[in-house]
Amino acid sequence: GVDYTSIFPVGDAMRVNVFVFGELGEPRIRAFRTDPVAALVALQPGLAPWLSDSRVKGPADFFAIELTQSEGVCRPGLVVIGDAYRTACSAVGNGLTCVLNDVTRLAFHAPRWLASPGMGIDKMAELYDDPLKQAVDRSAHAPALQRRDAVLNRQRLHRLRRRVHFARRRLAFKLRPWQGRCTGFAHPVR
Repeated sequence: GVDYTSIFPVGDAMRVNVFVFGELGEPRIRAFRTDPVAALVALQPGLAPWLSDSRVKGPADFFAIELTQSEGVCRPGLVVIGDAYRTACSAVGNGLTCVLNDVTRLAFHAPRWLASPGMGIDKMAELYDDPLKQAVDRSAHAPALQRRDAVLNRQRLHRLRRRVHFARRRLAFKLRPWQGRCTGFAHPVR
């Protein structure tokens, strides 16, 4: 269920972000509250050598992200943009693109709206029906669904895709071991 893990320096410590598909109440996710290092190694055993002598500086934070889209948003004088309209998957990293596009499209439509009286549903619908807004929304949502499917789908084709993906990564690392290594990880994470 692990989609993505990032480990990076923050001051004199290392931060670990783990994007996992699942429910906050699941035992494998709850385990992060009591022993984050052990929970991470249980999910990703390959990290054990890097984390063997690590110590945790603070409690693990949890953020649930649901891929949702608001309905019934066409209301007189009201627009809903960014994550309030449609959530983006943090692992895909396109939430800022969505909100900036929404603001840009709103800035395009608003002057014309303000040039005539009223802020009826017809004006608000122009934003949600805007082809550029819809294209960015689709391009942000599709990879999130693909990633979720790639991680969770147990059908033979998806299992094969995962194996090919990781085999390619292992081969690339063996052929070019200097790539993919961050000098900050030359020593175990502390």
